Amino acid sequence: MPADKPRKIEIREFLYPGHHDELLRVLHEHTRKAGNQLVLSVSEACVSVWPLNLSDYEPPSDKLQERDRVKFTIREDRHPNLFNLYRSIGLGSKGQIFCNLLNRHQMQRAENFESVNDAVAKMHARQLGVPAANAVEASLPAAEPALKVEVGPTPVMETHVELEKVAQAEAARESDQKPAPAVIPDPFAGMPPMTFS
Repeated sequence: MPADKPRKIEIREFLYPGHHDELLRVLHEHTRKAGNQLVLSVSEACVSVWPLNLSDYEPPSDKLQERDRVKFTIREDRHPNLFNLYRSIGLGSKGQIFCNLLNRHQMQRAENFESVNDAVAKMHARQLGVPAANAVEASLPAAEPALKVEVGPTPVMETHVELEKVAQAEAARESDQKPAPAVIPDPFAGMPPMTFS
């Protein structure tokens, strides 16, 4: 029996220069597939830190006539927070509200890169089942290897003390070693090409 296909939401909406500048900039700098995945991954990581707020309900100004059509596909298995958030918004201009949220998260990425980068790293660690402490430590430079302790011919009592120290050093070194980071799947792999027409 084939596995159930993941549920997905397609958002077809317009972005307005002057209102969605940061989102448009990212989407124009990357291919459609890569741009969409970057935007959705950043927002999936950021939505718990910077949730939907009243500013996201503000429509673009009537004076803004130029617009670009976009399409985002949110899959429940890849972006569960965004999927559930979109479904929770009442009927109306859901797509525009969501585009405003995505734009705000891209603004955070531009203004507060380190915090957004940390949020994305933690999100990927959760998805891979890596404890948060290991995810942070995996990004730090590796510690220098422990010094070797050699035991030479010494009286029995001193040898016992040295062996105890060696065992403690080995235990400390083993506890300091971190598991190798898992291979992170490409989040942009499943996105179709993006067109701006």
